[in-house]
Amino acid sequence: MHPDRRALLLVLVLAGAGWRGDGTARAPAADPPLTLDPAAATWSTPLPGWGNASPVRLGDLVCTTAEPTHVVCADAARGAVRWQATNDRLDTVPAAERPAMQARLAEGADLGAKVRAGLSELSRLQRETRRHPDDASLPAQVAAKSAEVDRLQAEQDALRSWLTPPELDLIGYASATPATDGQRLYAMTGNGVVSAFAPDGRRLWARWLGEPVRPMKGFDYGSVTSPQLADGVLVVGHRHLRGLDPATGAVRWEDAATWNHYGTPAVIDLGGLVLLALPDGRLLRARDGVQVAEGLGDISYTGPVADGDRVWWVGGHGHRGDPSTNRATGWRLARSGDGVTPTRLFDTALPKADRVYASPIVVGERLFVLTLDNTLSVLDAGTGATRGQVDLMPALTATGFAKPVGYANPTLAGSHLFLGWEEGLVAAVTVADTPAVAAVSVLGESARATPWFEGRTVWGRTLTKLWRWR
Repeated sequence: MHPDRRALLLVLVLAGAGWRGDGTARAPAADPPLTLDPAAATWSTPLPGWGNASPVRLGDLVCTTAEPTHVVCADAARGAVRWQATNDRLDTVPAAERPAMQARLAEGADLGAKVRAGLSELSRLQRETRRHPDDASLPAQVAAKSAEVDRLQAEQDALRSWLTPPELDLIGYASATPATDGQRLYAMTGNGVVSAFAPDGRRLWARWLGEPVRPMKGFDYGSVTSPQLADGVLVVGHRHLRGLDPATGAVRWEDAATWNHYGTPAVIDLGGLVLLALPDGRLLRARDGVQVAEGLGDISYTGPVADGDRVWWVGGHGHRGDPSTNRATGWRLARSGDGVTPTRLFDTALPKADRVYASPIVVGERLFVLTLDNTLSVLDAGTGATRGQVDLMPALTATGFAKPVGYANPTLAGSHLFLGWEEGLVAAVTVADTPAVAAVSVLGESARATPWFEGRTVWGRTLTKLWRWR
């Protein structure tokens, strides 16, 4: 085996991965190229559908999801797809029971036509009732046909969640980044199905978590919270935040509150007490879901970010740009037995009162925040004071795009931050109080996923392709 490939495999086996890479979005030992030129990529692999989920690694594989419910793993060295699977509700049914469910779905394929025919006949009977008010038989016919249509529609609704969902624009069903512990891949799609896979593609278990919640906080639809491993529990957010057994998928705990958030919880380890910081400002113990604090923040679109014993809520509520709702709040947490004592570090208005779609990143004592107007603000992580900011628009518009939208989470790779925009732009900026743009790449296709970095290697994902640069 080639030495480079052997070293790559060793790194892949030892490291787990998931949302924001290792959860911090920091890879300080990385030394990637600052420009991600599509023509210079080691490989790029077309996916079976578009999607927003970031790539993660499992052994010598790099994996992601694709619309509507595909899970795909490619060879990390060469890019060839090794295996792919669906992630539908039907996949949660034991193999022995699946033929009966498939037969039921086949029979239900005619329900749509029956519902349409029933509605047409009901409309005809209602017209006849208006034309012939003295015909005593018509109201009973209307009632009977209405009951029949209701029954057919109920049957159709009961089967809908079993079908592969139709395409959903912008957010889609393939936005949650999978997680891996090096032994299994945990993938969740927006139809509420979470599955665990072995490296060879065998499905180890699958669970349906229920219908998606509508409306979500800040928007109407979309379930995008990424699964995370914390304190021996697989944490998933869909309808409710739950802790699952990673080996079996069994529910260990379930939070009673409705989960209508887009953000992913931040994981905090206080000397062995592992906590989950939620977008609504609560702290839960990861092992059992017990709430230990509340009222620490309230944000839409993203989740909190944590570093050591500190955690920050940065952003606003919904689509409002009012400065009073766009704030940064920082806390220091002290363990108190199986609980926690929070001490507020600061609560301050953001220097730019605009939406925050991309999760902030903490590097040392700097908290970097990208707002929708493409201002990168640098706050002091301990005091909230503004240390500096830079307007990224001139560097971005020089590529020919009028006003790019930043969705990808900023990631530290070596001495630079990498930021991404929906239009397929990636900027490398210096880590400083007044960051400077070192390079801007144009990927040639839209992208909302966050890249990850290892040494000289960059794993990327545009809407329809996986990429590797080195």
